[in-house]
Amino acid sequence: MRKQLGVSKLPSKFLFFFGLIFFLAGMAVGVFAVMQLYGWIASGNWDQVPMTIVSTDLEVHYDDGSTTYQTVAQYRYTYNGQQYENDRVSFSAGSDNIGSFHEDTYALLRRHLNGEPFIGYVNPEHPEKSVLIRKMRWGMFAFTLLFPVLFGGVGFGIMAFSYFGGKTQQKQQKIIQDKPERQWQAAKQWHSNRLECSNKGLMWFALIFAIIWNLISLPILFIVPGEVLDKGNYPALLGLLFPVIGVGLIIWAVRSVRKWRKFGRSAFVMNPFPAHPGGIVRGTLELQSPLDTQELQARLSCIRKVTTGSGKNRSTRETFLWQDEQVVPIFPQQKHHEFGFRLNQDARLSDDSNSSDQLLWRIDCSADVPGVDFSANFEVPVIAGQPDEQTILAAEQLTQQQTRQARLTDAWKETGVQAGNQGGYPSYLFAAGRNKGVAASLGIFGLIFTAVGVGIGYFGGAWIFGGIFALFGLLMLWGMLYYLLHSTEFIVRPDRLEVTSGMLFKKRHAYPVFSIQSIDLKSGSRVGSKQYWSIILKTSSGQTGGYGGYKPDKARNVTLASDIPSRRAAQALIDKIKRECGLDK
Repeated sequence: MRKQLGVSKLPSKFLFFFGLIFFLAGMAVGVFAVMQLYGWIASGNWDQVPMTIVSTDLEVHYDDGSTTYQTVAQYRYTYNGQQYENDRVSFSAGSDNIGSFHEDTYALLRRHLNGEPFIGYVNPEHPEKSVLIRKMRWGMFAFTLLFPVLFGGVGFGIMAFSYFGGKTQQKQQKIIQDKPERQWQAAKQWHSNRLECSNKGLMWFALIFAIIWNLISLPILFIVPGEVLDKGNYPALLGLLFPVIGVGLIIWAVRSVRKWRKFGRSAFVMNPFPAHPGGIVRGTLELQSPLDTQELQARLSCIRKVTTGSGKNRSTRETFLWQDEQVVPIFPQQKHHEFGFRLNQDARLSDDSNSSDQLLWRIDCSADVPGVDFSANFEVPVIAGQPDEQTILAAEQLTQQQTRQARLTDAWKETGVQAGNQGGYPSYLFAAGRNKGVAASLGIFGLIFTAVGVGIGYFGGAWIFGGIFALFGLLMLWGMLYYLLHSTEFIVRPDRLEVTSGMLFKKRHAYPVFSIQSIDLKSGSRVGSKQYWSIILKTSSGQTGGYGGYKPDKARNVTLASDIPSRRAAQALIDKIKRECGLDK
């Protein structure tokens, strides 16, 4: 059952004013950034005038472990026959530690102290206004601009959330009052059997996140060169990783915009609605435009979503408890695609009564199309109850249809295995280098981490800190070699299963059929909503050896294959192996 929702106007108002405080604070700091930029632009036509430096000093401030600097000075100048005095050094006010601006300025002014005149700038319309250094501090400007973007953006988001959240709660309360027995339907996406997925929300999140990240990272580009070239602080090179990540986020944001413009909003019209254990999750995927492809991948997952911690230590973890998938054929110019999944009788129920420990069912659809790939996901309700006779019959027909389809289409080939024949017996090879993309990613990041670690140790002398980075890099490089060189081959004989696996130096094992306890699926790594699978052979005994013969071996859990992207294909390969070994009887 879903937790009953209530409407409280007080929290909404409190959140609104809380967000308003953040918004106003961010805008107030942003005024200083605008004033700095305005001063630099407005002084473009100021006159250059010789100035006499009377005094100068570099003030050092210590606060909460941070050291900031401020250059102060007194100077005199003559303009149109009249003498003036001023103390404005630059258009940035206050103390800071962004770059080496204050140290450099102080050193420059000291050389002109009671000596050669310093060339400053005077406002011809108001000669009492002047400045010594007209240089625009872009690093300081970017840093100051973070406050209106971050605080103002967070404040505006809180205000918008409180406003629209209050309206959503009112709609949910109305549903609960009108139909108490259907309070599960109070969730916003379950008002009807038409479940919508919009890439627009993801697009805005990607854009905002990329902008904020790059604004935060921008000052690093101004700070790092000075730290490395002027101060020899080579560990500061680590800071360049943040702008590099920012480039990746920009690419992600651009792809999200292209995806929204190409696919827009999609919907899954669920029938029957809702689903019950022992029944089916079935419906029609409705698209705004046809997909330029021949097939679409659809996955139904049962997920446990656990949130722990609070504040900056808050984290969310999703664990896949169950998953099924199928390939949906796509016909030219077709915008509606029907598919369904069979639910077990013991299927878990949707439950969000505890916001920190939820159980949900989600459909993920994806397709490889030219340009930007299609993807959409829908959370579907699985509620306590008994499916009607028509639904039960449809579920049985769906199971039979999918079983026949898997056998007719040789779904096991989608695992990427290379089938062959050795001595008249079927053999299966998972060749080395099957996942070149994963190997390439590990290699690139491994080289980056290793190079940064060696650089920190060699140039900065921080061997412990650099060694940690280098160790992570070496582990990634080892992973790259594993994906490039490791292979597994097994031969199905009438009385045993022979397995040969390894990287450069491979080992052979033989497992008698009578010792095989099971061949099962095991969930492995996950990338986004894509779950990868392994095929595990459990034995009570076995034999191992090289090419000269075998010797007795202990019971083992043997990985026959890993990183299989399709659960359906992996299960089809298991069924095929069992039939050939006679284990399906």
